[in-house]
Amino acid sequence: MRTVTRAGMLVPALLTVLVTSSGWAQAKVDAQVVAPNEDGLTYYISPKGAHLVAITQRGSRYVVTRDGVPGPQVDAILNPGTASWIMNFSPDGERYGYSARVGQEWIAVVDGKEVFRRPVGSNDLIMRGGGPWVQFSPNSKHWFVFYRNTVAQQPTEDPSWYAWDGIPGPKGADHGIAVSPDGERYAYLVTNPANPQQTTLIVDGKPAGYVGFDPIFNADGTRLYTTREIRPAQGSPVTEVMVDGRVVARANNAAIHVPPVGSGALILVSRRDQQRGGDRWAILAGSAIVPNSESFQLGPVWFSADGKHYAVKSTVTPGGPVSLIVDGVRQREYTSVDSVRFTDDGKVVYLAQAGARWFVVTGDQESDVALGSMFVSLATGKGGRVGYAGSTTQGQVVVVDGKATRIEGRLVAVDEFRFSPDGTRYAYWVGSVGGGAGTVSVDGAPGVPSMSKDFAQFRPGIKDPVKYIWSPDSKFTLHYGSPGNQGFGGEYGMFLGNRYLPMGSTSRIVMPAFTPDGQHLFWAVEAGQRGMMEVWLDGKMVFEFDDQGRAPMAAPGGWEMGADGVLTFLVQTVEGFKRIRVTPGPGTGVEALLAKAKPVKG
Repeated sequence: MRTVTRAGMLVPALLTVLVTSSGWAQAKVDAQVVAPNEDGLTYYISPKGAHLVAITQRGSRYVVTRDGVPGPQVDAILNPGTASWIMNFSPDGERYGYSARVGQEWIAVVDGKEVFRRPVGSNDLIMRGGGPWVQFSPNSKHWFVFYRNTVAQQPTEDPSWYAWDGIPGPKGADHGIAVSPDGERYAYLVTNPANPQQTTLIVDGKPAGYVGFDPIFNADGTRLYTTREIRPAQGSPVTEVMVDGRVVARANNAAIHVPPVGSGALILVSRRDQQRGGDRWAILAGSAIVPNSESFQLGPVWFSADGKHYAVKSTVTPGGPVSLIVDGVRQREYTSVDSVRFTDDGKVVYLAQAGARWFVVTGDQESDVALGSMFVSLATGKGGRVGYAGSTTQGQVVVVDGKATRIEGRLVAVDEFRFSPDGTRYAYWVGSVGGGAGTVSVDGAPGVPSMSKDFAQFRPGIKDPVKYIWSPDSKFTLHYGSPGNQGFGGEYGMFLGNRYLPMGSTSRIVMPAFTPDGQHLFWAVEAGQRGMMEVWLDGKMVFEFDDQGRAPMAAPGGWEMGADGVLTFLVQTVEGFKRIRVTPGPGTGVEALLAKAKPVKG
């Protein structure tokens, strides 16, 4: 998702860096101006890496900057048809690309450098409707562009084409390219501009030697799946499924599904059912149909993370019951099936409805607990663990590894059931029966009572944890609020397991984030009474700025904890847009916070 914002005039922002305190080592804070304050400035934030790309105006011309580094001056930035597509980022967030016009030529710009140029003539909107023009491969190593002149009167006048890493392919390319998940292979179709009946499949820049449509690579890029329609002299058209040009199946229709890893694919095929009307679908394994897989409807398809297992939703008769076909074996029929997933050891897990009751099914075992609705916090943990929270006719329960525990309280949010990072523990939030105080229950044991103050949901489109988070080492949970059960008395603080750390009158914290090694803890504070935003590290404020400049930080990609434990975020100040990097010092951390926190009893 791209974030596009118009930055208007702001109240002057305050920039403060606080890095020293008695007994507290210095944290390194780097603040880099990455874009100026300009009325009408348009900016984009990378999905990873917290990079800011801005379109700035220089007189009548435009310059695109990334983290303050300018690209070439251009006369116009071309819009492919949607504002969020003007700038495109690589999957790792480290590269960016766009198209622009310079005089009567259009150019492609990748990573701030012009990489391609072509005459425009009278058409300065050649890319409109063409989708994201400059795109990147899944591994972020390669870039490619699609050129199409939408105002050309004849196909032969100005044929379309793809260019991969700047090398143009054959003329007459159809829009739509398949890139292998490893990012190293690509395929697309070319229609001869002089003969629309002649189509060529281009693979890795060269003709494939056979014709196939709807190309799709398997996960490791070793095989290319395509289909083509054959029209016999008599009878209905037939769809052929091919692997690298070799026909492996013939059917009325076919759908190819690729698992996340591995070299295979799951193929669904159909035949015309003359008696019932419509198609009958089945699963193809090798060259044979999987027994008992024929269905009126077949799909969607789910794969395990290792690509070794699959599940397909099946409806045998129109309006009839549904079931899953798992690794070729049809499971029990139900009224409805939902929330399908696999554990890390390859067991399928899903919600199943029978009449008014819902069950959790693990493998081929139906849970003993019957739930009253599908609002269940179904979760999986390392080691094949399965857990969930929900309501039954006998009250609310939490079920972990098949063992049910009745909740003497009120489950505030069933989606707050989560396993710890190492999978050995679990937690959920439960409130008191009459409201008021609540607690984080860990491994079924209620924690200390507190008046919870939810973590603010600060980033549109991203659902951050609301009630609590786990520490990376799985030792404790962290939540925020006031101690006891008598309401908010003006004091707030952090609960780190069974210890409480007062935070004064700070009523809201945002986006708490541990460093990956669990040694440090960052969070942001909405200090609304002062109109400020504050960034804290291990109990000390390290940065503050005017609350009006927080929009870049709230955008997806604008607040990022790196694998190296460095927090990077973006804000707008009176000096301009800034990219802030905070590196923790060696003399403090979560252990110091725990030492300062007070033990509290449940």
